[in-house]
Amino acid sequence: RYFTIIMGLTIIGFYFISAAASGRSIDSMNPHNENYYLFFVSTWPKCNDTRLQLWRFISSGFVHANFVHIFFNMLNFYFISNYLEIYYHHLVLLNLFLLTRISTCFFVYFSSPYVVYIGCSDGIFGLLGSLLSHSILNYKELDRFELTTIVVVSFFVLGLDIVWYFIESSYQFSWSLHIWSMVTY
Repeated sequence: RYFTIIMGLTIIGFYFISAAASGRSIDSMNPHNENYYLFFVSTWPKCNDTRLQLWRFISSGFVHANFVHIFFNMLNFYFISNYLEIYYHHLVLLNLFLLTRISTCFFVYFSSPYVVYIGCSDGIFGLLGSLLSHSILNYKELDRFELTTIVVVSFFVLGLDIVWYFIESSYQFSWSLHIWSMVTY
């Protein structure tokens, strides 16, 4: 379970350590540093071009809007990655997670370069797509309990995503990026 533990602790640690270091509440955006956010051209009147700042492709996954945001991301991450680590090596999952993050960032780059994007949910939905494709490709080798678990976890994650979309309408929710991440892998 190396991938689940190490990635989970890294993302959670980054959030809480940055909150403690800056003296901010854990119920606010952490870290509050625009150098970590993913956007390619800032809004008017600044219009800063940040397209060559490639660290934003990875660093934006460590920034979360508030505690509820990171809680649900980590809950979904735990269920999905914990199950996938039974079948796949932790380095394969790390590569899948990072490639999903990078491909999603390119999707943002071409579709909406003025939008600020934070959170690791695109990587989580990439893992969800991998879990669903794993269950489709290995349907005959999986027993009934495993298939039921995959379906329940998938509907749980998608259900949380839909509920979150309607409850937190004040945030700019990136529904299209979640679907893009899930379908890509």
